[in-house]
Amino acid sequence: MTITDDSGFIGIVNFDQYQSFVASKWDFEMIKEHIIGQSNLNRILFWATCHEEDWRVNIVDEATDTAAFSEFRGFLEVSDRRLYLCNYETLTMAAQFEDVKLPEAHLSDLYIELKNGKYGLKIRQMYDPENYQREELEVDFEIVIQEVKKNMEIYHNRFDQIPWCKW
Repeated sequence: MTITDDSGFIGIVNFDQYQSFVASKWDFEMIKEHIIGQSNLNRILFWATCHEEDWRVNIVDEATDTAAFSEFRGFLEVSDRRLYLCNYETLTMAAQFEDVKLPEAHLSDLYIELKNGKYGLKIRQMYDPENYQREELEVDFEIVIQEVKKNMEIYHNRFDQIPWCKW
């Protein structure tokens, strides 16, 4: 899948549970704290890309043999059989306007179908953001998704910042 990114952030989200509205007048710190809060409720995993690009994302159930530059782990709850890719632009539109329904039409086909339940995810950044050479890559991000089958209640995110975010 390919997702546009005009701000340096993308993610994967359960739009069925994600609470999108923040305020009609928000700032970056408010949005950042909102996304972190929703992440800690297992509704979204969101990260900085460090570049504006059309990102190529591969969603798999096992990591490939290709070495990742960096990675982080988190958990998501699936409640409507889908997880969607999302970008900062769509989250900020919904954060400002209560009537914006997510996913927006231009991102509505960027999803993976899963059984309802809890999932562990590993987000793998396949490039060095300081030495980014797009032509050398086939995939920019690999998302490994595995169902949590035991002790689901103990798996919660505990983020205090957006991964890979420098500001």
